[in-house]
Amino acid sequence: MSSNEDLNAQIAETNETTLINNQYLSFLLGNEPFAIPVTRILEIIEYDQVTIVPTAPERYRGVVNLRGKIIPVIELTKVFGLEDSEITKRTCIIIMEVSLDNETIMIGCMVDKVLIVQEIEDDAIEETPALGTIIAANYVKGLSNIDDRFFTILDTDTLFSAQELIIGYDAGLSQSTFTSTEATH
Repeated sequence: MSSNEDLNAQIAETNETTLINNQYLSFLLGNEPFAIPVTRILEIIEYDQVTIVPTAPERYRGVVNLRGKIIPVIELTKVFGLEDSEITKRTCIIIMEVSLDNETIMIGCMVDKVLIVQEIEDDAIEETPALGTIIAANYVKGLSNIDDRFFTILDTDTLFSAQELIIGYDAGLSQSTFTSTEATH
């Protein structure tokens, strides 16, 4: 069983329990550690064939075909203004559900390496300081010190809000890119 399969099983098991509010998936963008709540995660897939969408904004890597569904893939390093990362065998796409205009859609987030699912209590998440953060403060829920390393806990409601995702519409992605559920091939 691959590590992604192990994590997918752990996420599925976690989503079936009542303790999911404190469970976070940690990952790396470059050497920077981040975490997002598992409540939004459907699965983790290996980075494979991503189809480029002409005229798509820079933050969109393209789309993937996931069992017949077209999923847009966001490159988080572009959203956060981080250095581009090299695609490696550890590069993954985290498939998440987000709400857009009262509709639930799936979106993929490209990350450099998925780490583990871990419990982070609310009182272990510290407020983000005004200086020293590498990404816009509105995307950050807080910081958590885990094994002597600070993880940036992302605010997925803001990061994947309609306002943030709609930026793609104005730059060439049609709404059908986001709401289309069936691949044509």
